[in-house]
Amino acid sequence: MRFIETLSGKRFSPPPIWIMRQAGRYLPEYRAIRQTEPDFISFCLNPDKACKVTVQPIKRYQFDASIIFSDILLIPWAMNRNVHFINGIGPKLDALNSLKDIEVFADKDLSNKYKSVGEAVRLTRQALPAKTALIGFSGAPWTLMTYLIEGGSSRDFANTKSFLWQKPNEAIEMIRILTEKVTEFLIVQ
Repeated sequence: MRFIETLSGKRFSPPPIWIMRQAGRYLPEYRAIRQTEPDFISFCLNPDKACKVTVQPIKRYQFDASIIFSDILLIPWAMNRNVHFINGIGPKLDALNSLKDIEVFADKDLSNKYKSVGEAVRLTRQALPAKTALIGFSGAPWTLMTYLIEGGSSRDFANTKSFLWQKPNEAIEMIRILTEKVTEFLIVQ
């Protein structure tokens, strides 16, 4: 796999290509499949459909790698944060008031909630050409923390900044918990 060999230091001309947002609104075949699911989380958790939209850009453009179709907010979803997407606005979720809101998940294995993502990875690996690398996908702990504290995306992160100043020890513990949950999610993949 040219992509993997490049990560190991080998040079190719031309270099291998992959695009972070390969599956997306720009492909009409993606939009057609997306319309068959009632909400975005259901779409991400459907292994067959996640596989299809992961493979679509490879069939169309023959990229050297593909990134599994998923969403960074599956971890907060698994933590029961009421994740939903509003057309024209974006993701919304129950904002955290304190560390206690997610501390209950610190020692819980959430892997079972991500089973369908693991199945999507298995199906996608079978569907991709052998020469095409498959990249896992997750949000970083810091990004997840900002979404959790803000209750969605933000331009100024005012709530996150206040939380960091007022509760620095809780913020550190939150990052620790989220790091463990990201690790769980990536192990499933």
